[in-house]
Amino acid sequence: MLHSFKLKMALFSVCTSGVILLAFALLFMSMIRRVGLERMDRQLHAVTEAQLRRVMPSEHWSRFDTSLAAMYGEERPRQFLVMALDRNGTPVYTSPRWPGSLKPGTLVPESYLKQQIGAEPRPPRPTRPPWPLMRPGDEPPPPRLLLKRPRFVTAMIENRPWRMVVMGTDAQTLIVGIDLSDFQSELQRHWNTFAVASPIALLLLASAGSLLAGQALRPVK
Repeated sequence: MLHSFKLKMALFSVCTSGVILLAFALLFMSMIRRVGLERMDRQLHAVTEAQLRRVMPSEHWSRFDTSLAAMYGEERPRQFLVMALDRNGTPVYTSPRWPGSLKPGTLVPESYLKQQIGAEPRPPRPTRPPWPLMRPGDEPPPPRLLLKRPRFVTAMIENRPWRMVVMGTDAQTLIVGIDLSDFQSELQRHWNTFAVASPIALLLLASAGSLLAGQALRPVK
């Protein structure tokens, strides 16, 4: 009977600890995923915003696409996708590696293209040049274009996860995507570590529970 009670105490300890470990793992992985996606979104937002404050010519987007590979590593050029659209939603530039199955209409709804937000008010002409290279009578730089609210989308494209940002102005819309395969692999490594460590932790907890139950029952014996 005492051995049966010790067994029940050990099983109760294992089950309780297992539930706590599982809940902690789910919460931990959820936090890691959320923080990782927020970090990527900030990077995508910063890169995209810098390209949309002025109306860019069509040839600019090819240089921008190439610069992403140079910025984040020439050995990983395929981890980025770029597509630029005009005010009507017609592509003016598409990355050579852009998947043919991914249509811009699935990422940019028509209502987004139709939004009209204008530009910042043009400042009055200064009486003195505010910039060193300006001469009296020169026009100040054109006002910066206002940006529409960015849209972040996670999509599975050709069996690979991608995080996409869509941001635009009245004149153009830019789509930039980053491959999430490395990010998903990192999450999987955390899961694998948890899967290996959990049985060991549960075994130690079961042994400790059985030992404590034996110590508690010693006066009864």
